Amino acid sequence: MIHKKRLSLAVSTGIAIETVNKIAPLIILHLAKKRLGLEMFGFALFGISFIEMVVPFVSYGYSHLGSLQIAEQLKQRARIPEIINNIIALRIIHSLVVFALFWLLFVYYPPYWQYRSLYLALSFILFSTAIETIWVHVATQEVTLVNLAIGVGRFFSLGCIFLFIGSAEDAILFAVLNLFSNALINLLTFINTRRHYSWTRPNWPMMKLTFRHAHIFALISFLMVYFERIDVMIVEKYLGLTNAALYAGPARIGHSLYQVANAIVIAFFSEMIVQPDKDGLTKHLQLGLWALMVFMAPIVAGVWFVDHTVLQFIFGVEYVEVSPILGMIVSSTFLAVLIAALGLQILVVKQKTKALLMSLLWGAGLGTCLAIRLVGPWGIYGVSLGLIVGKALTLILIIKESKPFLHKFPIKEISLTLLPALLMAALLYLLKFDQWEQNILAGAFFYIFFLLGFNRSQLLKFYRLLTNKKDR
Repeated sequence: MIHKKRLSLAVSTGIAIETVNKIAPLIILHLAKKRLGLEMFGFALFGISFIEMVVPFVSYGYSHLGSLQIAEQLKQRARIPEIINNIIALRIIHSLVVFALFWLLFVYYPPYWQYRSLYLALSFILFSTAIETIWVHVATQEVTLVNLAIGVGRFFSLGCIFLFIGSAEDAILFAVLNLFSNALINLLTFINTRRHYSWTRPNWPMMKLTFRHAHIFALISFLMVYFERIDVMIVEKYLGLTNAALYAGPARIGHSLYQVANAIVIAFFSEMIVQPDKDGLTKHLQLGLWALMVFMAPIVAGVWFVDHTVLQFIFGVEYVEVSPILGMIVSSTFLAVLIAALGLQILVVKQKTKALLMSLLWGAGLGTCLAIRLVGPWGIYGVSLGLIVGKALTLILIIKESKPFLHKFPIKEISLTLLPALLMAALLYLLKFDQWEQNILAGAFFYIFFLLGFNRSQLLKFYRLLTNKKDR
């Protein structure tokens, strides 16, 4: 059964906060590129992407494991403080070990010597990850509080960047302030968790057991982040910092879109982990995928008509010549969102983690090999294309593994939102407007027109969900 009031609050606040948060990163990127210059902008974004790939070694899959464990204890809450404290203690240990091991990379690997001070400055995010408890709020269906904390953190970060970033010498400070919002979010969720659950002494035998059970979740978490960050690493290694900046800027736009869509995924995942029956999974997935597609489909289809204008406005004229990369990155982000939605909402809930892991391994392996192979002849486009193929393979494998746990796969819900987006793109292509404003306004009109035509019943269901009205 869908808990309408709680889910409607989670979805609506998530979409509202993350939509604002989608705009905030664009303002941040615009200011940073303008004030830092292209090369130091690339320097900072490389550091951010690198540290974001290291974070999963600290979180280590405990978020997914902990959410499932707490969901099982909601009726008898006595063990919940022990679960929380064991995981926090394990993460503190992880943060110390991970920081030391990766520091060796910056000491003994000459190509990374130039990033030593940047790694040290950004290492605070590793230690703040140790106390992050968003996963507790997900398990207890308190996603609205998480969304509010994210909103506070993002606005704080934006204000600091606007005030304190002035020149290329502030590249490290920009990277710190850009990630400081994450640390603030981690702290706020930790404080709220401590208000509800007391501190207890860690249980070492249970910690060992939790550590062993978390291995597969750790690999899944790392591979999902790897899919979204390895492209910048490959571009920096083979094409240098300037090309890394040209690629990383549009990539951050893709990441901000992912965060908005992920708010919907987390809201539905929070409900599904406590209602994992076949009927519940099917209903939640149908509505969740439909909501995701309504948001993502018009962006994926329409970005190709405004890519050069968007990149020039945010980053400058240097990005116009690589404008098609934005459409490729947004398409790649779309695949990543679907992977997260199906992987979390079906395979993790049904504890088919091995199937999810193998799907990610096959896709990540193929995507990385193709990206490295294609970077020579096709440059940044080859890197993006390689990872798109890898993600497509992962998504196909996940769909195959998910079907037995559903009454039917929501092909109808996907097609009803994809078709209006494709019709919108076809009309924009035929009409060939000269101004980007015309493309945006006409695209929005066409999409809404076709969406209303094809999705009246789905829109009514979603409206009733958000307004907490009963279905008739």
